[in-house]
Amino acid sequence: MAKAEAAKAPKQGSDEWRELRKRGIGGSDIAILAGLTPWGSPYGVYMDKKGLAPPVVATDAMKRGNILEEPIARWWSAEMGMAVEVEDRILHHAEHDWARASIDRRTPDGILEIKTTHEDWSYPPEYVLAQVQWYLGIVPAAICHVAALTGGLNFRKWVVRADPGYFGDLLDIGWAFIRDHLDPGIPPEIDGSRGTTEVIDRMYPATLEKVMIPATPEVLRLAGKLHLAKLWEAVGDIATNRLKVLIGDAGGVAGPGFRFTLTNTKGRSWTDWPAVVGALEADYPGAKSAAEKLAPTFTKQYADSRRMTPTWLDDGPAPATWRPPEIDAG
Repeated sequence: MAKAEAAKAPKQGSDEWRELRKRGIGGSDIAILAGLTPWGSPYGVYMDKKGLAPPVVATDAMKRGNILEEPIARWWSAEMGMAVEVEDRILHHAEHDWARASIDRRTPDGILEIKTTHEDWSYPPEYVLAQVQWYLGIVPAAICHVAALTGGLNFRKWVVRADPGYFGDLLDIGWAFIRDHLDPGIPPEIDGSRGTTEVIDRMYPATLEKVMIPATPEVLRLAGKLHLAKLWEAVGDIATNRLKVLIGDAGGVAGPGFRFTLTNTKGRSWTDWPAVVGALEADYPGAKSAAEKLAPTFTKQYADSRRMTPTWLDDGPAPATWRPPEIDAG
């Protein structure tokens, strides 16, 4: 079995490390390209590899994972009675140079993958298994231990064995992406996934010029789709309410090829913290001032983004290329 070769050893997370990762397909990339995770899209992978999108700003979850990686590795080592070795190089497959792996630790019998998550896993999800099989095929190794700090700060560990057939399928997916997109410079289709939305928000975080561009034929085509989608959304709301009346207080309705189920949901609640602080001020003078000073410490700032607001004009004829048909809500 051919052993993986190691690229020069830039520190993980450094600019040099990011540049090296752009030249190949890594574990997180392959999970996205295989359609196994919502945290990314082929379009986003392409834009990042081509350097057409700004780097991702580290989130609290990403920072948490980096900070807790070493303690989790020590915890796993103590539980298993095995030493671990840090691998800070980017490895690449002996035959397919573009297949890259940034593994967390080496173990005497294989490798160790470390995760943190707010979810309580009973077993690693598919996107983690895809990353693990990718690493096992590149290193290569027969066993990958997965150690995770899951929701509620529960320590979990599993053993995943190499599946050469799975790795071969992943190689096919990765090579198809390089052949069809990266090499010819053809981006994948823009879809409506969260991953694509995220990378577009990174590329265009703010409106710089408040000017309206003229509509091209492609704009007209997409405007027609958006208009039609909005109409269907309204039709769906009407149909939902009419179905609720027909169903009444029953649990739902079933028919050929469909089932609509109604379940009870608890109403959402929220706390009016400014009002709470104002009420405390009467008994605890200075509470309001103290709260205003503390607020920035506990305030989370989400990434800037832009929201597109369509306006359908009635003062002129709609272009025939995108005028939607009449839709019967009944």
